[in-house]
Amino acid sequence: MRLGVQPVLIEPGRPDQNGRHERFHETLKAETAMPPRASIRAQQDAFARFQKHYNEERPHEALGMRVPAQLYTPSPRPMTRHLPDHEYASSFETRRIRRDGTMKWAGGYVFVGEAFANECVGVEQTEEGRWRVHLGPMRLGVLHERSRTLLPITASGD
Repeated sequence: MRLGVQPVLIEPGRPDQNGRHERFHETLKAETAMPPRASIRAQQDAFARFQKHYNEERPHEALGMRVPAQLYTPSPRPMTRHLPDHEYASSFETRRIRRDGTMKWAGGYVFVGEAFANECVGVEQTEEGRWRVHLGPMRLGVLHERSRTLLPITASGD
């Protein structure tokens, strides 16, 4: 997200909301992991063969029956070595997420998610005892101060 890539969020248990992505993973799994290979090296070789076939040999209908390698161009932007932290308005408090996915809050800890380890989140009070938790521009959920739980957006009603 710090590079400008926005995740596509779908409801739990609703793969139909991102069918192309799910279809790709079904093919990837069938070609490379079912059955699993006998060693890590053999597993990596299976992924490498799939990648070559998918990008250089297999025509894609969505690409006018061309292969991705025919259309690929490297990005002109260099990849930065250090990504800056997300910036938040002065009305936000900020917290660094610990390696175990928790953040310090009111003398204790609140689990946010291990995927956010080492990220800086913004916390904004919405009403007494309720705080919106953001990762950059994306709202993660609502923190209920008394129970020290973070409810995802869909469950929080916010």
